[in-house]
Amino acid sequence: MARIEKLKKAIPELKVDDEVWDIFVKVKAELSKLGKSIATMDLLIAATARRYDLILASNDGDMKNLDFLVENRVERESWANND
Repeated sequence: MARIEKLKKAIPELKVDDEVWDIFVKVKAELSKLGKSIATMDLLIAATARRYDLILASNDGDMKNLDFLVENRVERESWANND
């Protein structure tokens, strides 16, 4: 339990507020216009990352569709092993 408490203190809590939902809707709409989509929870994670100016680190193939965004760009970094 001490490890979990230490981890909780090291990682800030990110609220899913109205701004996150606004970004969520804008990103979903832009992806739709581009004929692209990602899973709902992945989109929520991406919107949260954008809201808090974070780089989204992922090896999830769905997240690649975020690279097509222009108006609502989400900074993304792949952690996939490309060996």
